[in-house]
Amino acid sequence: DAVEQLGGVLLMTPSFDIQCTHLIARTPNRNEKYLSGLSAGAWVLHPSYISASVIKGEWETETNFIWGNFAESQKAGISRSLAVASATWVGRKAFRDWQVMLCAGGKAKNFQGIIEAGGGTVLQSQPPYYVLTSITHALNRVHGKQ
Repeated sequence: DAVEQLGGVLLMTPSFDIQCTHLIARTPNRNEKYLSGLSAGAWVLHPSYISASVIKGEWETETNFIWGNFAESQKAGISRSLAVASATWVGRKAFRDWQVMLCAGGKAKNFQGIIEAGGGTVLQSQPPYYVLTSITHALNRVHGKQ
């Protein structure tokens, strides 16, 4: 495999692994794996990063392939805000030091993974919800919305 040939480790997992430093994405999207990668500060790169690195015989410079800087992110249908977030959050934890009360119903587990990947802690995600003095943020699902 190309990643292993270049000295990397390929993780083919359905969810984001906190040890992951680079996430290859065909397109920016709002799934849990992509958002977890963003919140964790991982490099979120276009797939051509791998092929260009193989041609070079070593890892290419990531900034040329990060979604927010990559020319293909200008194409219609690509979420510009998600692409820009790829460049904005590299090396930074989006939820660093957050202490969260998460009231998101059935989606709580998905949001919890994103928050934790970004350095936050979910203190409560199931009712009954208690007011805790250590909570810094409360996230609530609007009823009737998914």
